[in-house]
Amino acid sequence: MRVLFIEDDEAISHLVVKVLEKKGHTVKHVGKLSDVKSAVSMFDPEVVITDLMLPDVDRHEFMNTLRKVVSFIDTDKVPVIVYSGAPMDIKECLDLGAMECLVKGDITPIHIPGVFDTVMARHALNQAMKKSVPRSASLAGMFDTIPNTDAMEEFRSSSAIDPDVVSANAHSLAEELRKLNE
Repeated sequence: MRVLFIEDDEAISHLVVKVLEKKGHTVKHVGKLSDVKSAVSMFDPEVVITDLMLPDVDRHEFMNTLRKVVSFIDTDKVPVIVYSGAPMDIKECLDLGAMECLVKGDITPIHIPGVFDTVMARHALNQAMKKSVPRSASLAGMFDTIPNTDAMEEFRSSSAIDPDVVSANAHSLAEELRKLNE
């Protein structure tokens, strides 16, 4: 998977890039917001992991970083994971288009692959649901249609969840998918 990692801290960048590459991902790292637009167009990421406090962003305007990043991509197709030490409002991050918000003090770079797998599994499930459920379907009936669709089968067969690194949330999601498949 192509991962665009936006982070100005070299130590964190080095570690996260190495951990993701070890898991088989191709990672493009940029350290400034001004480099994001060209990186998106040249690298065509499948997922973006971004810090909010970057050197070319006013420290009081860090939420604008997320606004800018999501303006360069289609968040319906490319999930955005915020990984920052900034005092962020998680609800605001999610409202702006992030799929997950992680606080650097709570999640170390070593834990990124587990969170990454969880987010990608959730994103694939969301995509499968969008493909399989007509917009006019009611919420109650929507879940009855999912297990029998081609999109859901495609999701089940293409999901490569590594149980050694997947967080408890991903295990829970995998269990739910197994139940749906029965």
